[in-house]
Amino acid sequence: MAAARRYLWATPRWMVGAGSVLVIVVVLGLPRLARVLLRGWDQARGYEYEWIAGPLASGHGFSFDAGTAWLGPYEGVDYTPTAWVEPLQTAIMAGCFYLFGEQGRLVLVLMNVLWTGLAALLITFCAGRDHVRQGMLAALLFLAFEIYVTEPWLYIGNTALAKFLLALVAVLLFRVIMKPSYRATLCLGTAIGLTNWAHAGSLLFGMATGAVILATSLRAGRAAWTHSVTLAILPLAIIAPWTVRNYVVFGELVPIRTGFGWTSYLGNVGLSMTLPDGVGYPSAPPWSAAGIRDAVDSLRLVRNERSLRHHLMVLTLTDAPRQYYSSNEAQRDRYFGSLAKTWIGDHPLLMARFVLAKTRAFLFGWEWPVTAVTLLAMAGFVVHWRDARAGGLLVLIAAYAVPYVWAMPFYYRYRMPIEPLAFMLIVFLLCGHMESHRFPERRFVP
Repeated sequence: MAAARRYLWATPRWMVGAGSVLVIVVVLGLPRLARVLLRGWDQARGYEYEWIAGPLASGHGFSFDAGTAWLGPYEGVDYTPTAWVEPLQTAIMAGCFYLFGEQGRLVLVLMNVLWTGLAALLITFCAGRDHVRQGMLAALLFLAFEIYVTEPWLYIGNTALAKFLLALVAVLLFRVIMKPSYRATLCLGTAIGLTNWAHAGSLLFGMATGAVILATSLRAGRAAWTHSVTLAILPLAIIAPWTVRNYVVFGELVPIRTGFGWTSYLGNVGLSMTLPDGVGYPSAPPWSAAGIRDAVDSLRLVRNERSLRHHLMVLTLTDAPRQYYSSNEAQRDRYFGSLAKTWIGDHPLLMARFVLAKTRAFLFGWEWPVTAVTLLAMAGFVVHWRDARAGGLLVLIAAYAVPYVWAMPFYYRYRMPIEPLAFMLIVFLLCGHMESHRFPERRFVP
């Protein structure tokens, strides 16, 4: 008790006051959370994950049924093998449905709460024992943000799981930076591989973390290169069984999921049709935009995305080669990817403007609390830009954002997994003066 009083006495008054307010805010939000869970769990949805989890739970493997087949239809089959969504969350969902039936939705919703709580715990300790106060404050702010702003509980896709796993990757990266060892590097590489299974947006994490280690240890010798190469290769080895499965099924190299070809086509070629000068297309799009920024923002409306997707599919299939109809899912996605690649080569400046507009939308184009989190996170990096941990967080966020700013930032749930990383940067902002850490030169332990 005396130790607790000394700890509290050593905490700045503003931090005690802010923490007390946040505790009250979070506690008052718990009844709200309980009502959402008790009244709405049976309405929880996973959309495409659920479409695949059903056939998987009923013994038809990782596939779509004929009514929901993606990039279909496929003639003469009731169930079409797929690699459209990430396998880890889909397998968890299928297991819950198999074991508990419709009550499996409640289990999945409670798992969302668990993953969110674990992410908050990682935020608390992300900056080490010397800065637990700041971590607790940021974790409370994160929980309030989740309860009142994001409310991720009734979406049972991979978002909540990805939040926890991205936070785990960040904490393990801090460990490698502060106390490098081969054991820590192996743990980080394994966590990245597991995260790749859960969310394809993390596929660049292996190379990104390897680059962070190299950038902070240019004179550390051959051992630093060993750590970096391990981080680049180990995640690929962990997802290799799924990649092999996809190659056997589709005859195409698909690391985790298909779909990037189609989304690149829809989010660039399709989007360009809606612009005022979008000429050269055989038919008018279902809606139009005043400019690039308006087009990117309009595409995030569900009705606009669906109508443009349908229009683009009909328009494209009219001129599709005959072999398209006998192709599998991966081959069809590659076909759309080739069309997108050709368009980008013909319109590089327009593509660059799209990327800038999507970057703005991904970081700032949401409700004001989300924009505030982005700005506070950026301030945390600016204050501690010399610290390799802050730089590592920024690199992870950038690596995650690349597929979205290249293709399309549709829904807020696409951005949600990086929120714990943003709150970790807020921890650095709260810390003020703290010791900077870089990958030590020639200091490695087994």
